[in-house]
Amino acid sequence: MANSLEFTTVHHKIMSFMWKNGQSSRNELGKHLHVDPSTISRNISLLTRTGIVKTIGESPASSKGGRKTRILSLNEEWKKILGISIEQGEVTSTLTTLRGRVLKKEYATMDVNGENILEIIKDVYFKYKSEDLIGISIATPGIVSTKEGTIELSTALNIKKMPIVKMIENELKVKTVVMNNANAAAASHFMNSKDLVYFIFSIPYCLERPVGIGAGIVINGEIHEGFNYRAGEFWKSFSLTQEKNLTVNDLKNEAVLKRLRLKEFVDYFSDFLEIAVDIVDPELYIVGGDITMLPEWVGKDLIETTYEKIPFQIERKIKGVVDGNGTFSIAKGAALGFSSKMMNDFNFAKQIFKNVREVM
Repeated sequence: MANSLEFTTVHHKIMSFMWKNGQSSRNELGKHLHVDPSTISRNISLLTRTGIVKTIGESPASSKGGRKTRILSLNEEWKKILGISIEQGEVTSTLTTLRGRVLKKEYATMDVNGENILEIIKDVYFKYKSEDLIGISIATPGIVSTKEGTIELSTALNIKKMPIVKMIENELKVKTVVMNNANAAAASHFMNSKDLVYFIFSIPYCLERPVGIGAGIVINGEIHEGFNYRAGEFWKSFSLTQEKNLTVNDLKNEAVLKRLRLKEFVDYFSDFLEIAVDIVDPELYIVGGDITMLPEWVGKDLIETTYEKIPFQIERKIKGVVDGNGTFSIAKGAALGFSSKMMNDFNFAKQIFKNVREVM
């Protein structure tokens, strides 16, 4: 018989079900998980003792009498997760609950590269260290392997083959996840849709340089990185202008905006968005990232133009939206990505529970 303090696959299934589906009774859990109610009852005790599951009420007894049924729920504020979005010139952090409710957030502009990224992460971590954290999740641009815990290649940050998770865990002794920024942005919508594509735009500081695009893909509630960790890497770009010396600061200038190739931008990228949406066939597609730096109509036109190009869009029930939260969505999604890994990876969750019990 398993030790009463040992975290088992049944504990993990209960926790994961509640994270994904909400409140439940013991009998309902047993039916969904194909486990007898007595096994559910035995395993609930560890989860309630550690605080990750709580009783939120009771259902009335049946007309035939009998005991009231306790209603259980995941305690989403059990522990906190630190999500950090790291771009070439900005760092955004969010402190969230297990289901992604943002409790604190912070934004700063700074130069980030392979030489200083670890120190920057450490500085952010120590600001939140006292917040009862169970982990950190980092989101960066480029080719990132969440499975290997590495930034394979990020030209924006001048990083190649960096074992960032190992580096952070060695320094800070806290469980860590790393994600591609588009995947993290997609993860920020985990609770809204199980099948979606999030198109993240990156506008360079010098406007004559090409605007980049990446896509985060969620299939059946899980991020799809691809066999080579390159899913969603378009390698397509478009320059808003050929004028030299224009920067993102000029996007506040109405006269400059009128000279930019914004209509062509919409036409160009809507072709690629339509192809991606047609292939993946998601419930939801989103445009975000630096799209918010452009006039509001650009994002709306991009959604609408893409929608018009999608075959059988009405029958397929596909919806498009603009995410106006910028890098805060990336940081929040990074934290939700950590939660998702915890709820879907038994060994990862087991290590977290081991760490929690060691400090109890």
